Amino acid sequence: MYFYRNGAISKSEIERAIIEIYKAVLRYAAELLAVQNASVGRRILDSVTPITGQRLTELRSSVENEWQKLCQWVQLDAFDNLLQNGRQAELRLARIDDEVSKVLRVLQNFSLPVAKGAYYNSYANQHDDRCLPNTRVELLSQISEWAQSCESKHIFWLNGMAGTGKSTIARTVAHSFDNEGKLGASFFFKRGEADRGNAERFISTVTKDLMTKIPQLVPEVALSLFTDAGVDDHGNASSSSIIA
Repeated sequence: MYFYRNGAISKSEIERAIIEIYKAVLRYAAELLAVQNASVGRRILDSVTPITGQRLTELRSSVENEWQKLCQWVQLDAFDNLLQNGRQAELRLARIDDEVSKVLRVLQNFSLPVAKGAYYNSYANQHDDRCLPNTRVELLSQISEWAQSCESKHIFWLNGMAGTGKSTIARTVAHSFDNEGKLGASFFFKRGEADRGNAERFISTVTKDLMTKIPQLVPEVALSLFTDAGVDDHGNASSSSIIA
């Protein structure tokens, strides 16, 4: 097994095995040629005494033995390379596991504060109204075009007097975009409720919703949480770094 553990020894042993095979083949060929060129009398004598046949058999066995050794060593060398590649793959996987564990620890230690019931489809909002079919068609179409156009401004400002249906329209749009797989995040304020009555947890709630919809954001959010440990205590003042 020393051959298996030492690359330099393995190379020399393989070279030696090839030479031994070559020498054995030459000896075998020489003996065979001598028998073929022997006189008739010598052939008769050899047929009576099986010395030459025994010699050829021994030489042939020598060739086969050396060949088997060479095959075994080459197989061990290939197996050694396979093990080396396996070890490298294990090291890479271990590093990946370590990085994932770090991210998980960060997320566990620095959880994002979320405003309960702020999502459009939360339990608290399940009975809230949405636009009836064939109503607000023009406005909903306008919002849809705004969302799909790359040239649109970043904010669509929907304003109006209290009770004119702004929240109903917003829930309808959120529901429609969610069904189409286009909704990033939602936050519905509600006057009089602790978490939804102000913007203290607005950014952290939206960020958490975005992380759920777009998992690729998790490493960046985790990095921001790791470098800004005051997110939990300072609300949006520190959370602003998350979506900067």
